[in-house]
Amino acid sequence: MVDFSIFFMLLRLAMMFVQERIQIHFGLQTHPALVGAVLALTGSDLFVLSRFCAHTPSNNSLCNTRQRLTWGSYTLLGICGLYTLYHASFLIFRGAMAFIFLCMELLSVVFWFYDPFIYIFSRLLCRKHTIPCSSTPNKLNRFAIIGCAHNEEQVIGELVKSLYAASYPKNKYDVYVICDNCADNTADAIRKAGAIAMERHDPEHRGKGFGLRWMFDILTAQHEQGNVYDAYIILDADNLVNDEFFYAINDKLNEGHEIMQTYLGCKNPKDTWVSGSYSFCYWVSNTIYQHSHARAKLSAQMSGTGMVLRPSVLRNIGWDTDSLTEDLVLTARYVLGKRRPCGWVHGARLYDEKPLKIMPSVRQRTRWMQGYMAAMFKFAPRLVWSGIRHRSWIQIDVAFYHTLATL
Repeated sequence: MVDFSIFFMLLRLAMMFVQERIQIHFGLQTHPALVGAVLALTGSDLFVLSRFCAHTPSNNSLCNTRQRLTWGSYTLLGICGLYTLYHASFLIFRGAMAFIFLCMELLSVVFWFYDPFIYIFSRLLCRKHTIPCSSTPNKLNRFAIIGCAHNEEQVIGELVKSLYAASYPKNKYDVYVICDNCADNTADAIRKAGAIAMERHDPEHRGKGFGLRWMFDILTAQHEQGNVYDAYIILDADNLVNDEFFYAINDKLNEGHEIMQTYLGCKNPKDTWVSGSYSFCYWVSNTIYQHSHARAKLSAQMSGTGMVLRPSVLRNIGWDTDSLTEDLVLTARYVLGKRRPCGWVHGARLYDEKPLKIMPSVRQRTRWMQGYMAAMFKFAPRLVWSGIRHRSWIQIDVAFYHTLATL
């Protein structure tokens, strides 16, 4: 086992320094039980206060009050537990810390070698999927394409032109674009390009998740009135699609799949080193993770844009807007409820624009990590437990992804 002597010596010195400072400045005899009680009470108070704060997720890169209080309470309670254990029994504390570091090392090994192993396994043995719906050979499915836009006047026209340029019968799909609290001429640009502008004004519930739930309610009402779509395709405002985009999705639907993710490519891989790094990451993910997991009968991960789902999926598992990463939550809820994998459409290529500078990338990643952490704590334990009970490696694999994505 790794020798943590230096680490524990530094930790002991740090605790002694803190106790001495408290005694000098406040005249308190810092008994370990007193310090532990103060930390525990403070952490508990913060946690209780967080429950009374608004649960609406932050739609930008900043933590809202509920998130700050929650993570602050978790931190204090964790420090309290370790501090109390340190003074109560140093041997137990040493063993607990060694166990934590060992788990971190094991997770690091899994992080580096698990996906390459799945990739090799999928190449050696391609397994057949259990299809949830009956097959419909030679059918031309009807799609509702749902674009999401907020002040995207400059780019939204290119998306609509790209969709109408695809080689698929134009009477088999309608293009809706949600104009979510737009303050520019996005709606006019959409209508000029030939699509249907769905203007939405709700300052209290801003963001993609709320906009999609609003749009799904409208489409459900249309479905009951006879305007039936076989599947919904969710896109972002800056996306472009390849010529075979709809035919590739159509073939997968005809095989019987009900929820799928399309290939995510990049529009600007050569613009800057930041966009190039993003592009390389997505190219690797498309092949090493998504495509190989689908071949190995495991679940692909929904990725926010390029998501394809039948209306039955929304009827069965609903749509969760209380998240910063709706795609991650959708994957977890579907795999948890259905115990079936999300599909992957390698031939349907979608291209979006990656950040050009480091700070927009940091803000974007910060927002995603908030959603990843929340989804991990909410779904990973349930996925592992359900996977063990039902002997479903699909669920355990998704739990791995939730955990490793936060590292």
